[in-house]
Amino acid sequence: MGLFPGRPLEQGHLELVPLHRRREQLVLKAAVSMRKEENAKKDDNVSFGELFVFERHLCFLWKTFGFVKQQLIKLIDVVALVRNDASPALVTVELKGSSYELTLPEERAADIFKSMEAARQSSQAMEREHARDAP
Repeated sequence: MGLFPGRPLEQGHLELVPLHRRREQLVLKAAVSMRKEENAKKDDNVSFGELFVFERHLCFLWKTFGFVKQQLIKLIDVVALVRNDASPALVTVELKGSSYELTLPEERAADIFKSMEAARQSSQAMEREHARDAP
């Protein structure tokens, strides 16, 4: 649950990302809860699990009724990360057409948000540079 800046992906996390993405650095890992919103409708159910922030992806590992669900979001697809001023532990991950409302651990919320935003900006800058260099 601690921050792991620049740390390589650990053996126990290998199942979270496809083989070709295993070279990404794990930026941080945190316990979170999440609610998805799609087409302006929020899910009634809240999912609980772990957030893994990598250099170019957000990975979620949700545990529900003995089942494990994995979800992968490319940071280049994230339109914005928005903190709730009234409740700084609430962060919305905005995508085109959907969003995810995350509840972060209060004592680490600011650091987690900063790390997520830095990874998002870095990922998008790399994508722009790659597009510019493409023939």
